[in-house]
Amino acid sequence: MLYVSQNKDGKWYHQKYQYSDVYETIDGRWATPGKDFEYWHEYNENPPFQPENIIFKEQICIDISNIDNEVIETRVKPYYEVEGKKACAKMGNYVEELFELKKTGVLHARGLF
Repeated sequence: MLYVSQNKDGKWYHQKYQYSDVYETIDGRWATPGKDFEYWHEYNENPPFQPENIIFKEQICIDISNIDNEVIETRVKPYYEVEGKKACAKMGNYVEELFELKKTGVLHARGLF
């Protein structure tokens, strides 16, 4: 998902570095796996939602062989099923919640909301 904004002249611009990987779920919706970095944005201290159990249409796995054990324990295991050197998503957020996080986080910091 790309984050774009319209300037005063009506031109559309991609917000620099702002995009989210999203995948189809078994119910036809779209979601991002795990816990998005936006949760750690200084403006998002107490978001009204957290990642929830989501079943993706296709299994979403990441290679964790080069990830520090502390990061695996705190940022991977709560949201992914860890099997050896890979982790497969079991939780995430639907795009509506993800957009709310962006609106109250980085996009707010940029003066867009």
